[in-house]
Amino acid sequence: MYSVPTASSAAGSPLVFKAHGRSFNLAQTLQAAEFRGDLQPYRNRWFHESALASHANKCLEETDHNAVQQLQDEYRYRRNLTTAEECEEWLASRGITVEEFRRHFVHRYWARKLASRTEREPPREVDEKDWFTRAFLTDLMLSTEFDRMARKLAWRAALGPAVDNRQASRSEMAEPGPGATGQAVQRGMPNDPAWWRELERMEAEFERESREVLTLDRRRQGLAALRPYLVRLELESLELDSEAAAREVFLCVKQDGLSLGELAAQRGYVLKQERPLLEELPSQWQPVLLGACPGAVLSPARMGERFRVVRLKSRGEPGLGDPGVQRRVDTGIIRRHFLELELRHVRWQMAIDEAA
Repeated sequence: MYSVPTASSAAGSPLVFKAHGRSFNLAQTLQAAEFRGDLQPYRNRWFHESALASHANKCLEETDHNAVQQLQDEYRYRRNLTTAEECEEWLASRGITVEEFRRHFVHRYWARKLASRTEREPPREVDEKDWFTRAFLTDLMLSTEFDRMARKLAWRAALGPAVDNRQASRSEMAEPGPGATGQAVQRGMPNDPAWWRELERMEAEFERESREVLTLDRRRQGLAALRPYLVRLELESLELDSEAAAREVFLCVKQDGLSLGELAAQRGYVLKQERPLLEELPSQWQPVLLGACPGAVLSPARMGERFRVVRLKSRGEPGLGDPGVQRRVDTGIIRRHFLELELRHVRWQMAIDEAA
C-alpha cells in the first residue's frame, strides 16, 4: 500500500500558497488531489511512462540530447523563465534541483519517443508500493496537472471563512461516517479524521458556492460571450497515414464528386462521424469551418502522425439546451468566480501557470 505524507508530518514540505492567513504545503495539495480522485490518472500515466523509459535504458537506446534540450527550452519559454537564474529560482521554490529538471526531460523524451510503438504494455519496472518517490514528485511538480491540483485546493481554501461560519451548523459532519477513516486510508489519505472532515467540508462548500453562482442571467451572459466558439458542428472525416494518401482522397472528392463514405467503402477506410463544439477542434481549423458552407470539404490537415480530410455536414447555433454548451458555459462562470476569490484571498508561494 502506498502512502501520502500526512499534513502533520509535512513541516518540511514546500509551501504552495497561503489563504486567509493559513499556509498550505505540497503534502496537503497532494492529499486533497487524492481525495478528489485527481491523482490516480496522473499516477497511472506516470507508471507507464516510467516503464517505457526504463525499458529504453535496458535496451541501451541512445538519448538524443539535442531533443532533450529542445524540450527544456520549450518548457522554459512557456513559463517565461528566460535566464538561468530565473529558472533556478523557480525550481528552488518547488524544491527541484537543476539535475532533476534535466532528468525530467530525459523521461519526457523517452515517453514521447516510445509512445507510438507497438509494445503498449512494457514490463513494469516501477514498484507501486514506492510510487511516492523523488522522481514521481519531480515529474508531477513540473507538470501542468500539478498547477491544476494546486489551484483546485486554493479555490476551496479561498472559501475558508464561509466554511468556518457554517461549521457549527453541520453537526452531521462532526465525525467521519462509519468506515470513512478506513476509506481514507484505502485511497492513500492519512488516518487523520480532522483532516478528512476538513476536506469533506471544503468540497461541500465548493459545490454549494458553484451552484449559487450558476444563475440563469449569468448563463445567458456567458453564452453570449462564448457564442462564436460554441457553435455545434457535424463532421465526417477520414484519417490517412500519409499526406499523399490524404491529398488523393481530397482530389477524389473535389474533382470526381465521390463522397467520403463512398471512398471509405471502396478502400476500406473508417469513416468517422463527430459532433464537436468549434472550440474543441484544432485552432487552424476553426476559422475555416466557421466560414465554410455545409457540404464543404477541408484541405488535408495533419493530426499528430496522421492526416485527416474533413467534410462539414451541418453547423448549429449554440443554446443552453445543448448539454455540452451548458457545461462549457458553467465551467467558464465557475472559473471566473473562483479566480476572483483567488485574487482576493490567495497568495501563491509557488509560481502557477495562469492557464491551469
